[in-house]
Amino acid sequence: MIENILQFLEQTAQTHADKTAFESEDASLTFAQLLSDAKRIGSRIASVYSVRRRPIPVICTQSPADVALFLGVVYSGNFYVPIGGDWPRQRVRTMLDLLEAELVLTSAESTDPEYGVPIVSFAQICCGGTDEALLSCIRADFCATDPLYAVFTSGSTGTPKCVVKSHASLIGFIERFRDLFSAARRRFILTPPPKTSTPLCAAARAHFCSTSASFRSRWN
Repeated sequence: MIENILQFLEQTAQTHADKTAFESEDASLTFAQLLSDAKRIGSRIASVYSVRRRPIPVICTQSPADVALFLGVVYSGNFYVPIGGDWPRQRVRTMLDLLEAELVLTSAESTDPEYGVPIVSFAQICCGGTDEALLSCIRADFCATDPLYAVFTSGSTGTPKCVVKSHASLIGFIERFRDLFSAARRRFILTPPPKTSTPLCAAARAHFCSTSASFRSRWN
């Protein structure tokens, strides 16, 4: 019985290791690479930063590395909060304050010191090895109702509010998607970041599509 979203990744990496999972215009990750990167990221967060059961914001660049960071956060026993790399700085500061963030990750090559919290790049957080024993201990302490990710409302009527989703709430949706998208094993899925569930459950190849022009060029 699947209780943790990471089980979808682990199963798909076994059966479709060399298949491209996520791609953008200039980067891609296979399922095997995604699994390896996520485990290394999770190991480093847990061993070096000692953050557990906390929200970890991820400043995104619409790259496959975003997904590795998301799943690495989950491996570490925390939950991720996607933050747009092009969002207004004041909005980002407000969100980081509301989250009381202790650590921020980013897929950007450079980090921004202006937010007053440690910001670690993908290259920095993915540079170590995998501690399987540590990850196993974290998994043993897992509960299906643990938070998986959180997203902020627009804040158009005031301060942005954070909405949290658990593993359990998403797994039912994913299992239904796996049935509907069984044919997607041989197809592309065009997706706006940070949608990650369909490729993990259907072994599909997802292309991050940030603009309508990019969508048309990839689909045609």
